[in-house]
Amino acid sequence: MGASPLCQSVGLCACIDSPHLDWRRDYDLVRYSVIDTPSEVVDACHRYLETFGLVFGAFDFGIREDDEGRAWYECNTGGQWHWLELETGLPMTSAIADLLEMK
Repeated sequence: MGASPLCQSVGLCACIDSPHLDWRRDYDLVRYSVIDTPSEVVDACHRYLETFGLVFGAFDFGIREDDEGRAWYECNTGGQWHWLELETGLPMTSAIADLLEMK
């Protein structure tokens, strides 16, 4: 997890083997895994949050299959995360509660 107590980072990868552009059409085929987030990506996300005065953001990236490139899609300041906790077992509720207690 991240470098500062106010900013934690978790890399999750959602993979789907589906012909559909919208992954929600084949939701049962989605596989999740926890991945290492490169430090330069974590640092860039921290700078983004600091620049806009945010304490939370769910960042969405596209990652090439060969892991040679990433495309930033968006930062969701009210991004949903609980369903990912259920899928991965990561303690996201606890991390969000810790964040709220610090403010």
